[in-house]
Amino acid sequence: RMDKLEQDVEVLKQDVEVLKKDVEVLKKDVGVLKMDVASLRGDNFERKVRENAPAFLGRVIKRLRPIDRYALADLLEDAVEKGLISEEEKDFAIRVDFAGRGRLQDKEVYIALEATLSLYPEDVEKASKRAEILWRALSTETIPVVVFQSAQKPALERAEELGVLVVKAEE
Repeated sequence: RMDKLEQDVEVLKQDVEVLKKDVEVLKKDVGVLKMDVASLRGDNFERKVRENAPAFLGRVIKRLRPIDRYALADLLEDAVEKGLISEEEKDFAIRVDFAGRGRLQDKEVYIALEATLSLYPEDVEKASKRAEILWRALSTETIPVVVFQSAQKPALERAEELGVLVVKAEE
């Protein structure tokens, strides 16, 4: 019986080692899945904001219309050719989550919108910088906007400092 018991213990040790390796693989896989899901959630949120921008901004910006990415690229390229912005600024501005045109009171304005699930100061700064580039490129007032689901106090303070319009999306 002792021999049988020793054999069983040895088999159990081997099984535990296999399980340890499997658990390590699972931990890595779960980590990758978490990152993938977070990325998909962020992409989906950005898409929803783009598709529903008038719902988020309709009380402030009237008659809001999106600017097609290709049209925006053309406008920015024209600004580069005129020496109004640099090539690097064009490359940065074109990655705006949503660009639009509408009316604020009685004047035409553009908006440069960043959409993010969790708002950080760097998101606010990105919106501000992209709006500033668009303003120089288009010679029309451009309002920086961030739409978010959650934000820390430093991000909201930074938005106030930079004059960035903040919109909390309902979950």
